[in-house]
Amino acid sequence: MSYKGNFIIFALLLLSASETKAQPILPPLTTWHGKSESLIAKATDPWITPTEKSGFITTPDYNETVSWFKKLTTASRLLRMVTIGESLEGRDIVMIVASIEQNITPAALKNQTSLCFWCKQVFTPAKSMAKMPA
Repeated sequence: MSYKGNFIIFALLLLSASETKAQPILPPLTTWHGKSESLIAKATDPWITPTEKSGFITTPDYNETVSWFKKLTTASRLLRMVTIGESLEGRDIVMIVASIEQNITPAALKNQTSLCFWCKQVFTPAKSMAKMPA
């Protein structure tokens, strides 16, 4: 077969491949409605989270999240926000301590004998992900 013939076959293969629709990688989105929808704060609720406020379209950045944590801890004598480290970006890594003991510290939590629950929030905004080493 000649060079011209090979080129025509190659061009036809490319054209036929471009006509084929790519299959989606993820399954289609499904509409969901359930009992937990009743837990979503109303727009007028003073404790509405930034995500609820946006109708679950966006999530808060670091500053919005820490601001909401400060509002929460200021409102209850059982909650305290403490800094337990610093991120690679120089931001405080905070922890919310919920305890009836007023002087509980992160160090004291290591020796805790009563029920202790750990919840971690990770902040990974897209602009930060671009700077992360591979």
